[in-house]
Amino acid sequence: MLHELWRAADGGLSFFPVTNTEARGRVEPDGELIWTVEAPSYFAAMTAFYVFMDWGEYRSEWQELDSKPYL
Repeated sequence: MLHELWRAADGGLSFFPVTNTEARGRVEPDGELIWTVEAPSYFAAMTAFYVFMDWGEYRSEWQELDSKPYL
C-alpha cells in the first residue's frame, strides 16, 4: 500500500496510507508531499519511515500484529 509523508507550513509532519481519507482531509492546503513509500504492512511502512527520517530502528510492542499484510 502506498504511504505519503506530508509537511505542513509550520514544519509538522503527517505520514499515512493513501486509503486514510480522514488523515488526507487534515493535510493543509499548502502542505507539501515530501516522500512516498510502498509497503505491505504497517510495520514495513514505519520501518521505511524511520530510515527516511534517520531516526534509527523502528520498534513496536505489537510487531507480530503490525507486520501482518494489509488487506
